[in-house]
Amino acid sequence: MDQLGASTSAILGRDAPSLLPQLFATLVASMGTFSMGTVIGYSAPASPQLVDNSTHVSNLHITLEENTWFSSIIGIGALAGGPLGGVLMKNLGRKGTIIASCIPYLSGWILIALAQNFAMLLSGRILTGLSVSISSLLVTAFITEFSSANFRGALCSVAQLNITLGILYAFTFGAALNHWPWLAVVCMLPTGMHLIGAFFIKESPYVLLAKGRNEEARESLQFYRGKNYNVENEMKYISEFLNTTKQNKKLQLKDLKKPYILKPLLISLPLMLFQQFSGINGITFNLIFIFKETGSTLSDSLSSIIIGIVQFVGTGISIFIVDKAGRRFLLLLASGCMSLSLMGLGTFFYLKSNNSELAATLRWLPFLTIAIFTFSFATGFGSTPWMILSELNPPNVKEWAVSTGSIINWSSAFIVTVTFDALQRAWGDFSAYFFFCGINALAFVFCFLVVPETKGKTLEEIGAQFGKKETKPSTKLDETYT
Repeated sequence: MDQLGASTSAILGRDAPSLLPQLFATLVASMGTFSMGTVIGYSAPASPQLVDNSTHVSNLHITLEENTWFSSIIGIGALAGGPLGGVLMKNLGRKGTIIASCIPYLSGWILIALAQNFAMLLSGRILTGLSVSISSLLVTAFITEFSSANFRGALCSVAQLNITLGILYAFTFGAALNHWPWLAVVCMLPTGMHLIGAFFIKESPYVLLAKGRNEEARESLQFYRGKNYNVENEMKYISEFLNTTKQNKKLQLKDLKKPYILKPLLISLPLMLFQQFSGINGITFNLIFIFKETGSTLSDSLSSIIIGIVQFVGTGISIFIVDKAGRRFLLLLASGCMSLSLMGLGTFFYLKSNNSELAATLRWLPFLTIAIFTFSFATGFGSTPWMILSELNPPNVKEWAVSTGSIINWSSAFIVTVTFDALQRAWGDFSAYFFFCGINALAFVFCFLVVPETKGKTLEEIGAQFGKKETKPSTKLDETYT
């Protein structure tokens, strides 16, 4: 990478933008998605302890029906977090929203750790869900704004990588501690790091320029590009782009009819539905219960940790291939593999109900199919829909788009999680997996027919391909540096 940057510099007669400050800011910002992962992963190890009356972790125990709400209720908090996050991003900026998002995270974990009744558990989960939604819409949007095009796909994938790392963190400490209140305390620590780190990064140059704070925007862009990079050409480029897209004009309902606004929304928002109706949270939240039903020879905790590692590795791989393989290719590959793996999982549970002897010889199948499913989700549908949501929608629509996307995403997550057990009880264990198999097949068709490729394109070039030709500034800037 250093040799490539040096050779490009020599050709163009200037220094290339530095990766290091962009990577540092990405790691700070994506601690929000790490915290998000701990919230998602917490219920898998904590739920069996809360449901099992024989444990002496605390005097608080819940029923299976209450556990369904305990697992899924973060979706309710996330529904409120979507519009709130959009308002915070517009008024506090990206950095200010990071700081504000830490308050519900910390408050929620404290309530869970000190919970004396079911209401305190639910309140804590709702508060953490509020921050989860803010993080999900904030982090990728922020990274797309400060990153240069040649790094943008990989850096955005770091956000998803940290979700899987947060899930693995919760699984691992859940198995090691076997104590749900202390696990809540441990899950609080990444949020503290997120809060502290926010004071060492700069606000988005796009946000600062949109508010007329030009000198601060120049300092911010210099911070993200490195001290030896000449930011003036890019400053002019961004400024012209913001002017032509009328960043400060309030979005009106009639504007949604414009093709350059409507088309990106019709592409990016359905991806939010497909991401959650893939079944990922229904499976993740109930992972230990699923493994208990399979009769696997591996312990439930070890199986969950291995799946967490698989998910982490899959996301790590996506960082290195997303800018080479492309967003659309990864979505197609992921949705196809997820559909096939859920068909295999559903087949196992169907055989378990109708041919237990044959199912007993296939006890390895659920672990394998869940591993393939989570690996595929991590490489494709984990971060890519959020990346596309931020890339496709123009600046004057972005806050509204990511807020609406978050509402769709988390309402879908709530519906999937709260109905997961009910669907299995009503139609059989296998029914949920066959249902989600069909949804993933539909997602494959949608991505094949509708989703465009955005790899290697500047945000301005992406906007131009939807018919907003005037969004491209007169200043020409090599895409490597935008």
